Amino acid sequence: MNFLVENATRFTVSFPLSQQSVLFWVFASFVVHICQRLVEQAGTVVDLPSRRLSVSQSAMCIGCLVWALDVVGFFMYPGLAREGLQLTPALGALLIMTGSARLTVPHLSRASDARKVVVAGLGLAIGMVVAHLTLVADYVHGQIRINLLAVGTSILLAVAIAVAIALRHRLARLRAVRADFRSLSWQEATLAGAAIVPLHWCLINIFPIRTNQGIHNAESVTLLVTLLVFGLAVGMDQLQNLRHEQSRQSLLNRALSLVRSSPRRVGKAADIQLSLIADRLPELISPAHLQMYFQPIVTTGGTVWQQEALLRIADPVMGSISPEPFFLAAELQGKTTVLDRMILQIVMGHMQRWQQQGSVLTVAVNVAPVTLAAADFADWLQAALRQHGLAPHYLKLELTEHAIIASGESMVSAMTALRMRGIGVIMDDFGAGYSSLGVLAALPIEGIKCDRLFVRDLQHDPRRQAMLRHIAALAGELGLSVTAEGVESREELAAVANAGIGSFQGYLFAAALPAAEVIPWHRQSTGLAPFALNRGRIQPV
Repeated sequence: MNFLVENATRFTVSFPLSQQSVLFWVFASFVVHICQRLVEQAGTVVDLPSRRLSVSQSAMCIGCLVWALDVVGFFMYPGLAREGLQLTPALGALLIMTGSARLTVPHLSRASDARKVVVAGLGLAIGMVVAHLTLVADYVHGQIRINLLAVGTSILLAVAIAVAIALRHRLARLRAVRADFRSLSWQEATLAGAAIVPLHWCLINIFPIRTNQGIHNAESVTLLVTLLVFGLAVGMDQLQNLRHEQSRQSLLNRALSLVRSSPRRVGKAADIQLSLIADRLPELISPAHLQMYFQPIVTTGGTVWQQEALLRIADPVMGSISPEPFFLAAELQGKTTVLDRMILQIVMGHMQRWQQQGSVLTVAVNVAPVTLAAADFADWLQAALRQHGLAPHYLKLELTEHAIIASGESMVSAMTALRMRGIGVIMDDFGAGYSSLGVLAALPIEGIKCDRLFVRDLQHDPRRQAMLRHIAALAGELGLSVTAEGVESREELAAVANAGIGSFQGYLFAAALPAAEVIPWHRQSTGLAPFALNRGRIQPV
């Protein structure tokens, strides 16, 4: 078979102006919409096993739909001989198209670098062109003349469609960090579908192929309808699967978020943000991006009892990242233990420097149950404290009420091992879930922290005041410390103090401070009168 490059602009197949071309436009728009939804779904999955499965399924479906779209396009041309569509080249085209989608969809769905998105879009476009040329192999015989104008226009249109949709998806993902995610609209999908009509016409005219003006029979119409039904069935089935998968992922994410904090916000934007954070995790889990802030816990006498370590994440791509989705992304990717131990090392480094400056401070650090339950964690933490020259009782570990109760006996054993080494555990977010006062006596904990929802507008709720008094009394009898979180007004402070609670944390006293400002603030606050601190500034009583 000989190839001859032909510079002529003659197109052997006329542009389709028929009812079939309108149907093809509608079908193409539908395929664009479904493919984009599949890409979006693949881009929101965070845990690695589900991500691999989702990307593989999405790529397979996208490859099949684009292949079916190419085959359906042949029926726009009444003079084109359908008998040229043979099984072997058709299957070859299907393999090429699905393989191309499998290689490019991971980057199209997740890449935040515009260059990677463009390269992936280019790869998908080239895959479409090669698959089409394989499909029409039996239409040409002997010497093949190549129409360069058709080749160039086909590649240009294919790249423009693929790259434009991919960049649109990338921009929507990045915007979801600060606003709601906006999916590809039907108007945009219809516009892309309209561009696919001339694209298919240019592809048909790359080679001057055999035509038969008399071919237009009932069998071809039946095959066209069959392929349309196939495409619609695949699309609708995948849309249904998308809804189920999104619901499953949402439930999983919300359940895991309870391990560490209060329930996270839900929605498309939250899922996209979570996936972006997951993509950045390998770079973000490093001391350079993890900044520790410290918020004082103050007693009724005005003295600083403890500091709580709070994480701040700064990313050059996404900006400031909230800790809740960051921890959730780490949990879904199995990196929680590595992250928690790195945070503990950073905190102990700050405590060591403060100690060298003459200030010995007690610091509480929130950890996940999977970290605390590791078989070697107690020994590792004891060795790390010894390495930093810190006494064990100056470090406290906080676990949420949900995590402690849900983990059962294994968590009790882990907390007992820590207690034997002098490291106390505090139950955080007490009152945020289905609290059981009876369980407090059975747990080897050192204290509890009442959730901020318990404290908010407490002065207006006599029933909660009574409940808080009983909690404080019971905790006192059990030898447990009680801290009220989220105290933001003097009225709330008075209500909490009257309930018998002796330590408080909130913006009324101080915001979270960078590590470098903790010692100056602490020295300034020493010996102050009760409740005389406000956002890091001394206030008159």
